[in-house]
Formats: sequence, structure tokens, C-alpha cells
Amino acid sequence: MLGADGNESPKEENADVLRRMAGDGDNLTKIRYIDFHHLFAREEDAVAFEETARNEGYRADHDFWSEQNAWLTTVHIRMVPTLDEITAMELALDGIARSFKGEPDGWGCMEVDETQAR
Repeated sequence: MLGADGNESPKEENADVLRRMAGDGDNLTKIRYIDFHHLFAREEDAVAFEETARNEGYRADHDFWSEQNAWLTTVHIRMVPTLDEITAMELALDGIARSFKGEPDGWGCMEVDETQAR
């Protein structure tokens, strides 16, 4: 699987994102929810993927995204945002999503800023 621009591997793309996050002051040693997004043409496929993720012990939900004319399913995983763990989870979830005719749509999380935590 290639990165969004077609030139980077998922690991390279994730490394770039994590570098930018750290550069913006995010404390990457803190646990937070990482949201992994996947798009599905049919709601039935989105629900099947969501149920599979829940059976694995993860929180998941879906909603219709009118701008993409697709069902967006998000799997929420509480973890420390490390390169290896995010990449491994992203690839594992993408493989499951593809088995239900889904496509990956990236990941994201809320910033943990040490200066605001005090």
C-alpha cells in the first residue's frame, strides 16, 4: 500500500505525521485514542467491518459521509502513538476492511499538549 501521494510507504508517511505532531508540541509518550478511518460504498459492509472490530475488543462506529458519498467507519484504539504500533494497526485494519470491500482513509488523534495539562 502506498501513501496518500503514491510515493511513500505507510511507515514513511506515518513517520512524517508523527514528526510533525512532535514538532507542534504533541507529547507522543501519552496514551490517547487513535482513530483509524475506512470508507465503504455499502452500509452493510461498513457494519460488518465495525462488528469485526468490536469482536476484537475495539470501539467502532460508522456514519454516512455525504461529501464522499460513502460510509465512514472509525475504529478507536487507545494507545501510545508509536510508529511501529500505528503502522501495524493501520495495516491490520486495512486488511480486514478490504475483506469487506472497504478502503483506508487514514488515521488521526487529538493532541496531548503538556503545557495545557498543568
